[in-house]
Amino acid sequence: MKWKNKIYKHLTEYKINVLHVLQNGLFKNKEYGHILPINDGEKNYMCEKAICDSLKIKRHANWYHLNSSQSMCINFFSPLFKNDDFSLLNSIIELIIGKRISIIDAQYEYTPREHSTNFDFYCKDDNDSTYYFEIKYTENDISKAGGGDNPKQTFDNYYRELIENGSYLKYCLSDDGWEVFMKKHYQAYRNIVMADLNKNNYCIFITMESNKGTREELQDALKDMNEEATYVKCIYWENIIDQVINLFDDLHNTLLSNYYRGFKKKYIA
Repeated sequence: MKWKNKIYKHLTEYKINVLHVLQNGLFKNKEYGHILPINDGEKNYMCEKAICDSLKIKRHANWYHLNSSQSMCINFFSPLFKNDDFSLLNSIIELIIGKRISIIDAQYEYTPREHSTNFDFYCKDDNDSTYYFEIKYTENDISKAGGGDNPKQTFDNYYRELIENGSYLKYCLSDDGWEVFMKKHYQAYRNIVMADLNKNNYCIFITMESNKGTREELQDALKDMNEEATYVKCIYWENIIDQVINLFDDLHNTLLSNYYRGFKKKYIA
């Protein structure tokens, strides 16, 4: 919690010094410095493109909180694509996976199939390979258990077939393996199940390295798989944002390198 309180303090100072908003926002009838008043909520978005993109989807209930991971996701990806021009987004995905691609579609809040998990960001390339992104910021951890009142039935109905036809998590098909999936690594595995080395489908987590809860749960989830999850990537905001800034510096794109310096100033400090 010391780390989270440090982030909240930083975001409060950002709200006052950069956004010039002195009033605190409300959450459950209590004031917090890192929350914008709802009337100032759109100041949480760092450019007009991000505002426009956020209006095309269902905003989370707490989208105007400065620590909203949904708003963070939109602020990160929105400047990278417009209409059918994905050239800048290509550069970022290539930076993450280490090979050349050509993106043809990108969406926020994407659900691959009925009853499956919802991804914060998704894109697809011209080889029909998909890239599913799960974005975390100040969340305490990644949910370890889920599936409602009957997690075994949820596993059998929605996840067993995906595992049988996919590349990873085969060990969860054993007699008690479903319990590992549903009771120990639920949120991580319901995302990872969409990764597939045969179809070149990636699951990419972006979280804070300094957030011990999310970092260690992802590490434990991958360790328990006991296999090389080539198409699962766990990357950290502290690293990727510097790489993006350097990329646009090298491309002499001052507009975007300055934008991502502003992103770093807002979220990383």
